[in-house]
Amino acid sequence: MEHARGSDGQVISSSRIRNGTIDQSGELFVHESDFKGTRILTSEVELMLKTPFGTLHEGPESDHAIALTKALESIQSDSNIVAVGDVTVFGLLKLSCTPDIALIDGMTKRDNWPNTKLIDRSKFDIVSAARNPAGKLTPQLFETCKSAVNSLNHRLKSLIVVEGEEDLSPIVLHLLLPVDSVIIYGQPGRGVVTRVTDLETKKNCRSILKSMAIDNS
Repeated sequence: MEHARGSDGQVISSSRIRNGTIDQSGELFVHESDFKGTRILTSEVELMLKTPFGTLHEGPESDHAIALTKALESIQSDSNIVAVGDVTVFGLLKLSCTPDIALIDGMTKRDNWPNTKLIDRSKFDIVSAARNPAGKLTPQLFETCKSAVNSLNHRLKSLIVVEGEEDLSPIVLHLLLPVDSVIIYGQPGRGVVTRVTDLETKKNCRSILKSMAIDNS
Protein backbone atom coordinates (compact mmCIF):
# COMPACT_ATOMS: atom_id res chain seq x y z
CA MET A 1 0.00 0.00 0.00
CA GLU A 2 1.28 3.45 -0.95
CA HIS A 3 2.16 5.59 2.08
CA ALA A 4 0.90 9.18 2.19
CA ARG A 5 3.69 11.67 1.59
CA GLY A 6 4.16 15.20 2.86
CA SER A 7 5.07 18.42 1.07
CA ASP A 8 8.75 17.39 1.14
CA GLY A 9 8.06 14.04 -0.53
CA GLN A 10 8.80 12.09 2.65
CA VAL A 11 6.37 9.63 4.25
CA ILE A 12 3.96 11.15 6.79
CA SER A 13 4.62 9.36 10.08
CA SER A 14 3.66 9.86 13.72
CA SER A 15 7.36 10.11 14.65
CA ARG A 16 7.88 13.03 12.24
CA ILE A 17 4.81 14.75 13.68
CA ARG A 18 6.08 14.21 17.26
CA ASN A 19 9.54 15.52 16.47
CA GLY A 20 7.90 18.69 15.18
CA THR A 21 8.94 18.52 11.54
CA ILE A 22 5.47 18.30 9.94
CA ASP A 23 1.80 18.72 10.79
CA GLN A 24 -0.82 15.94 10.41
CA SER A 25 -1.28 16.73 6.71
CA GLY A 26 2.46 16.45 6.05
CA GLU A 27 3.13 20.17 5.64
CA LEU A 28 6.58 21.26 6.81
CA PHE A 29 6.63 23.84 9.58
CA VAL A 30 9.92 25.28 8.34
CA HIS A 31 11.02 25.51 4.70
CA GLU A 32 14.63 26.13 3.66
CA SER A 33 13.42 29.21 1.76
CA ASP A 34 12.00 30.76 4.95
CA PHE A 35 15.39 32.10 5.98
CA LYS A 36 17.07 32.98 2.69
CA GLY A 37 16.87 36.52 4.04
CA THR A 38 16.39 38.26 7.37
CA ARG A 39 12.84 38.33 8.70
CA ILE A 40 11.71 41.76 9.92
CA LEU A 41 9.06 42.69 12.47
CA THR A 42 6.05 44.51 11.00
CA SER A 43 3.22 46.43 12.67
CA GLU A 44 0.90 43.50 11.83
CA VAL A 45 3.20 41.05 13.63
CA GLU A 46 3.60 43.40 16.61
CA LEU A 47 -0.19 43.32 16.94
CA MET A 48 -0.18 39.49 16.80
CA LEU A 49 2.50 39.31 19.50
CA LYS A 50 0.48 41.46 21.91
CA THR A 51 -1.84 38.52 22.52
CA PRO A 52 -0.69 36.52 25.61
CA PHE A 53 1.27 33.53 24.37
CA GLY A 54 1.53 31.00 27.17
CA THR A 55 0.89 30.49 30.90
CA LEU A 56 1.99 33.18 33.35
CA HIS A 57 3.61 32.02 36.60
CA GLU A 58 3.59 34.99 38.93
CA GLY A 59 6.32 36.01 41.34
CA PRO A 60 8.10 39.14 42.62
CA GLU A 61 10.99 40.65 40.68
CA SER A 62 12.99 40.65 43.90
CA ASP A 63 12.98 36.82 43.95
CA HIS A 64 12.80 35.17 40.52
CA ALA A 65 13.05 31.72 42.12
CA ILE A 66 9.38 31.89 43.18
CA ALA A 67 7.99 32.21 39.65
CA LEU A 68 10.59 29.86 38.17
CA THR A 69 9.82 27.15 40.74
CA LYS A 70 6.11 27.36 39.84
CA ALA A 71 7.02 27.13 36.17
CA LEU A 72 9.24 24.06 36.66
CA GLU A 73 6.52 22.32 38.69
CA SER A 74 4.16 22.72 35.71
CA ILE A 75 6.53 21.04 33.24
CA GLN A 76 6.53 17.30 32.51
CA SER A 77 9.76 15.65 33.65
CA ASP A 78 10.66 14.40 30.16
CA SER A 79 10.08 17.71 28.35
CA ASN A 80 12.90 19.63 26.70
CA ILE A 81 13.30 22.94 28.55
CA VAL A 82 14.29 26.00 26.52
CA ALA A 83 15.05 29.22 28.40
CA VAL A 84 15.10 32.62 26.71
CA GLY A 85 16.59 35.62 28.49
CA ASP A 86 19.53 36.23 30.81
CA VAL A 87 17.51 36.56 34.03
CA THR A 88 15.56 33.37 33.29
CA VAL A 89 18.67 31.35 32.39
CA PHE A 90 20.57 32.61 35.44
CA GLY A 91 17.61 31.89 37.72
CA LEU A 92 17.20 28.33 36.45
CA LEU A 93 20.90 27.59 36.93
CA LYS A 94 20.64 28.86 40.51
CA LEU A 95 17.83 26.31 40.98
CA SER A 96 20.18 23.58 39.68
CA CYS A 97 18.21 23.29 36.44
CA THR A 98 20.32 23.55 33.30
CA PRO A 99 18.03 24.22 30.32
CA ASP A 100 18.44 21.98 27.29
CA ILE A 101 18.74 25.13 25.19
CA ALA A 102 19.37 28.63 26.55
CA LEU A 103 19.56 32.00 24.81
CA ILE A 104 21.08 35.13 26.34
CA ASP A 105 21.97 38.58 24.99
CA GLY A 106 23.51 40.35 27.99
CA MET A 107 20.43 42.53 28.40
CA THR A 108 17.29 42.82 30.50
CA LYS A 109 14.58 45.42 29.87
CA ARG A 110 16.77 46.74 27.02
CA ASP A 111 19.62 47.56 29.44
CA ASN A 112 22.93 45.79 30.02
CA TRP A 113 22.60 43.22 32.80
CA PRO A 114 25.76 42.87 34.93
CA ASN A 115 24.88 39.38 36.23
CA THR A 116 25.17 37.93 32.72
CA LYS A 117 28.86 37.33 33.44
CA LEU A 118 27.82 35.08 36.35
CA ILE A 119 26.02 32.63 34.04
CA ASP A 120 28.08 29.43 34.21
CA ARG A 121 28.78 28.51 30.60
CA SER A 122 30.50 25.29 31.68
CA LYS A 123 27.05 23.83 32.44
CA PHE A 124 26.45 23.58 28.69
CA ASP A 125 27.99 21.11 26.24
CA ILE A 126 27.88 23.59 23.35
CA VAL A 127 28.30 27.37 23.47
CA SER A 128 27.69 29.20 20.19
CA ALA A 129 27.07 32.76 19.04
CA ALA A 130 24.62 34.36 16.63
CA ARG A 131 24.06 37.91 15.44
CA ASN A 132 20.43 39.03 15.56
CA PRO A 133 19.52 42.75 15.63
CA ALA A 134 16.42 43.90 17.53
CA GLY A 135 13.12 43.34 15.73
CA LYS A 136 14.61 40.79 13.35
CA LEU A 137 15.18 37.06 12.85
CA THR A 138 18.40 36.41 10.95
CA PRO A 139 19.43 33.32 8.97
CA GLN A 140 22.36 33.00 11.40
CA LEU A 141 20.06 32.82 14.43
CA PHE A 142 17.86 30.30 12.60
CA GLU A 143 20.83 28.04 11.76
CA THR A 144 22.21 28.28 15.31
CA CYS A 145 18.82 27.38 16.82
CA LYS A 146 18.43 24.54 14.31
CA SER A 147 21.82 23.15 15.32
CA ALA A 148 20.90 23.39 19.02
CA VAL A 149 17.61 21.55 18.43
CA ASN A 150 19.43 18.83 16.45
CA SER A 151 21.86 18.46 19.38
CA LEU A 152 18.92 17.43 21.58
CA ASN A 153 19.03 14.07 19.77
CA HIS A 154 22.47 13.53 21.31
CA ARG A 155 21.37 14.86 24.72
CA LEU A 156 23.70 17.83 24.40
CA LYS A 157 22.79 21.10 26.10
CA SER A 158 23.34 24.32 24.15
CA LEU A 159 23.89 27.95 25.13
CA ILE A 160 23.40 30.54 22.38
CA VAL A 161 24.94 33.96 23.02
CA VAL A 162 23.08 36.47 20.87
CA GLU A 163 24.68 39.69 19.69
CA GLY A 164 21.64 41.95 19.51
CA GLU A 165 18.35 40.60 20.90
CA GLU A 166 16.85 37.14 21.49
CA ASP A 167 13.30 38.39 22.14
CA LEU A 168 11.80 36.98 18.91
CA SER A 169 13.68 33.66 19.03
CA PRO A 170 10.72 31.67 20.45
CA ILE A 171 9.02 32.04 17.04
CA VAL A 172 11.87 30.09 15.42
CA LEU A 173 12.38 27.71 18.32
CA HIS A 174 8.74 26.57 18.51
CA LEU A 175 8.85 25.80 14.77
CA LEU A 176 11.98 23.67 15.17
CA LEU A 177 11.41 21.96 18.53
CA PRO A 178 9.86 18.52 19.09
CA VAL A 179 6.27 18.45 20.34
CA ASP A 180 5.94 18.78 24.15
CA SER A 181 9.07 20.92 24.53
CA VAL A 182 8.58 23.98 26.77
CA ILE A 183 9.93 27.50 26.33
CA ILE A 184 10.33 29.69 29.43
CA TYR A 185 10.86 33.44 29.28
CA GLY A 186 10.53 36.35 31.67
CA GLN A 187 7.59 38.73 31.96
CA PRO A 188 9.09 41.85 33.63
CA GLY A 189 7.31 42.83 36.82
CA ARG A 190 5.00 39.81 36.70
CA GLY A 191 6.98 36.56 36.68
CA VAL A 192 7.74 34.05 33.93
CA VAL A 193 5.76 32.57 31.05
CA THR A 194 5.81 28.96 29.85
CA ARG A 195 4.56 27.85 26.48
CA VAL A 196 4.35 24.21 25.40
CA THR A 197 5.35 23.42 21.83
CA ASP A 198 2.32 21.69 20.33
CA LEU A 199 0.86 21.64 16.82
CA GLU A 200 -1.31 24.68 17.56
CA THR A 201 1.74 26.64 18.76
CA LYS A 202 3.67 25.65 15.65
CA LYS A 203 0.83 26.74 13.35
CA ASN A 204 0.62 30.02 15.25
CA CYS A 205 4.35 30.65 14.87
CA ARG A 206 4.20 29.65 11.21
CA SER A 207 1.51 32.28 10.67
CA ILE A 208 3.59 34.90 12.50
CA LEU A 209 6.71 34.07 10.48
CA LYS A 210 4.83 34.31 7.17
CA SER A 211 3.52 37.73 8.23
CA MET A 212 7.04 39.08 8.79
CA ALA A 213 8.71 41.03 6.01
CA ILE A 214 11.83 39.53 4.43
CA ASP A 215 15.04 41.31 3.46
CA ASN A 216 16.90 39.45 0.72
CA SER A 217 19.66 42.04 0.34
